[in-house]
Amino acid sequence: MSTQFLLDENDIKELTKLMLVMIETQESRKQLCRDLGINPQEISFIRDSSDDTFCTEL
Repeated sequence: MSTQFLLDENDIKELTKLMLVMIETQESRKQLCRDLGINPQEISFIRDSSDDTFCTEL
C-alpha cells in the first residue's frame, strides 16, 4: 500500500518562499566571495552549509 503526501496551497507557498531564500543566500555568498577576490566556483561550502560554517570556512 502506498501513501501519498500531497501539498496544499499553503505548503506550496511556504516551500516556494524557502527555496527563494536559499537561492538568495547562495547568490549573496557568491557575491561576497567575488568581492573578496575569491572564485565562488572553487568554494564547495557555498551550498548546504549553515551561515556559521560558511563564515568559518571562508
